[in-house]
Amino acid sequence: MNMIQLRALASRWLEEGLEAEELHELEATLSENGEARRTFLAYMSIHAELSNISAGKEWVSELTRSAPPQPAGAAVSTSAAPYLLRNAFGLAIAASLMLIALGVWRGSDWDRDAAQDRQIAANVAQGPAMLSGIQPLSENCRWYVEEANRGQPESIQPGDVIRVTSGRLSLEYSHGTKVVLHSPAAYQLLSDMKAKMIVGRLKATVSEGGKGFSVATPRATVVDLGTEFGVEVSDDGATDVLVFQGEVDVDLHGDLAGVSPAQRLHMGEGVRLDARGTKSRIVSIKESSYSEQGEMDHDLPLVIAEVRDNILRNSLFSFYEIVATGLGEDSLAYVDRIAHEYNGVTAAGMPEYLIGAEYVKMFNSDKLNPSISIDVKLSTPAKLYVFLDDRLEPPSWLVEGFRDTGDDIGIDAGPYQSVGPEWFNTGPTGVGPGESVENQLSVWVREIPGPGVFRLGPAVESEGSTGDSNMYGIAATPLVRKK
Repeated sequence: MNMIQLRALASRWLEEGLEAEELHELEATLSENGEARRTFLAYMSIHAELSNISAGKEWVSELTRSAPPQPAGAAVSTSAAPYLLRNAFGLAIAASLMLIALGVWRGSDWDRDAAQDRQIAANVAQGPAMLSGIQPLSENCRWYVEEANRGQPESIQPGDVIRVTSGRLSLEYSHGTKVVLHSPAAYQLLSDMKAKMIVGRLKATVSEGGKGFSVATPRATVVDLGTEFGVEVSDDGATDVLVFQGEVDVDLHGDLAGVSPAQRLHMGEGVRLDARGTKSRIVSIKESSYSEQGEMDHDLPLVIAEVRDNILRNSLFSFYEIVATGLGEDSLAYVDRIAHEYNGVTAAGMPEYLIGAEYVKMFNSDKLNPSISIDVKLSTPAKLYVFLDDRLEPPSWLVEGFRDTGDDIGIDAGPYQSVGPEWFNTGPTGVGPGESVENQLSVWVREIPGPGVFRLGPAVESEGSTGDSNMYGIAATPLVRKK
């Protein structure tokens, strides 16, 4: 499309609207061609200057409203501009017209070619030494920078906001810390040690040189103490904080600042701060929500939808992590143990029917709680597995409701902390089946004929059991597995 055709299309869009095919052509041209975007914006600017500003405001307001209800079976019009542009791209165009008319348009994402974004990614080390690299992690990754300082458009500056509209983007700091942003996300760089999560989800892996790195949100500031953590901020400012390794301090904002002390979270713990700042436990998460790979395709339909328990203690913030990408050799077993891994007991490997199964990373600290009950929500008919430490007497709920397969799965404990700072089993962790397997767990199974919630009991039914045992594991596969 040449510039004459573009102006003609833009003129018709303003006057009478476009057919769906023409709108798609305009969207594609503006998305791929920086010169076309600049021409389009210049044309819109002239139109806006010649229009009545208040009328323009009213028109843009109309664009952002939902379309009026249509009678059942009625065809949807493709000729009226306000309802053609209900997708995010169209709303961005409409909003840009209003911004131009008001004289505050900055053109951060529209007047820069993809090549310029690549140049920024290549030159992030210019100016203040904050970032050493920017790397898209998915083919569909789309991102741009809202510059706080237009003086150096080819580099990242303090105050800049990185917006990810699709996919996942990795930011590498000069001190070695890595932050992965999951779309949609808006992340403001304040300094090499401070950032603000405006909205969206991130996972930060903090290096030794980045210890003390902090992420502010509308409800709290998360201060790293040498760790790997996740943060998610909703549109209303509600904030989730999760610790995958190490520790963080969560300093509250607003009315609770100075009244409630900072909340220290440890590995395997998470807290939710709602729009009012009220604190509550996050009970379960999906591993893929914070993974660099994101929502991965695998050969099983999703089986485990949610895991909950009956623990009401205000002091407990441990969460269950649902791993949909599948059980395998050296898979981490618990959210609160840095190196406890599932492995085959011998070099032959774990039972084949468990390979690729969805499983739950439990927390090991409540393994001897005789009153705990755990609800597993299944979304499809499934085989539900429980892995029970062989050092424990099988509880009655397991014996009555499940069948012992006769197979075992191993635990390679690796180094770990139980209660307090002391480290145990400090030798190296083995790699692969049959290597440094310290514990064995028997595999029990039950066929669940339909979706629903299934309740499991405690690992022990009385006080006094050995503290050396592990909390049981949970896994599931669909009743009918894909070949």
